[in-house]
Amino acid sequence: DAKIDDCYDIKGVSTKNTGWFCELSNNKDRHVDFILYGDSHAASAIPAFRQYGELLGLRGIATTRSECPPLIGLNSSLPNRANDCSLISEKILNYAQANNVATVFLVGMWSNYTEQPRISDSKTGIQPSNYSERVSMLRKGLERSIKKFENIGTKIVLVGPTPLQNYWPRQVYKHIYLLPKPLMQTKLDKLHSNLKDHNRIHKHLFKIFKSKVSNSFLYFDTTPYYCDKTKCLIGTLDRSFYADTNHLSAAGTQGIYNMLVDNSDLILEKIN
Repeated sequence: DAKIDDCYDIKGVSTKNTGWFCELSNNKDRHVDFILYGDSHAASAIPAFRQYGELLGLRGIATTRSECPPLIGLNSSLPNRANDCSLISEKILNYAQANNVATVFLVGMWSNYTEQPRISDSKTGIQPSNYSERVSMLRKGLERSIKKFENIGTKIVLVGPTPLQNYWPRQVYKHIYLLPKPLMQTKLDKLHSNLKDHNRIHKHLFKIFKSKVSNSFLYFDTTPYYCDKTKCLIGTLDRSFYADTNHLSAAGTQGIYNMLVDNSDLILEKIN
């Protein structure tokens, strides 16, 4: 059974033809039904996709590279990433076409590429110089990806960003476990992140994702699975949903799994 570590931070995509993805299920005789592609947030989400594949008897594969925006024609501007991101994107597109893959899931820390100077155009090498230019580059990358996958009959499902937290879970739980039991929940409730912040940080991204929805592009908003009317939960008293301030823990991926199950009919529907 493949370990999550085998799926994380795939390198050398340009030189090696094998080893650029890992299996998410044990039914390797079946054709590949879906590909999970993204950055370290996609790697964190693997348990949800593995569980989903097992539930429906689907074969999934995953490839993840930290700091790589999972969109065609975009690269990470970090020097040690070179052209890894665009090479992986092309590889996935070619593989999906050759193997008639029905669905590609895109998972990323989307605000990472708009809030900070982390992306560049793979053709020109241009790095956007401000927030609105970064949002624009991301939007064009999404439009390009939708078109290219649509042309080969593959549906894209973009999994919206999971909320960011303000504190490391280790600090939070260390703190609340020292309190008398009746006070624990009250304290924990004060340490979840704020829904308003989540909506503010992702406002422009949400708008773009929603506006692109079609037969060949689905956007799933994770917000209802992680937030109530005012706050986005870091966890419950007995388990953290996060490994740090932004990556989900294995327990935290249950929200994404529930979201996949709730939207199964849409995921499995063929492109008209």
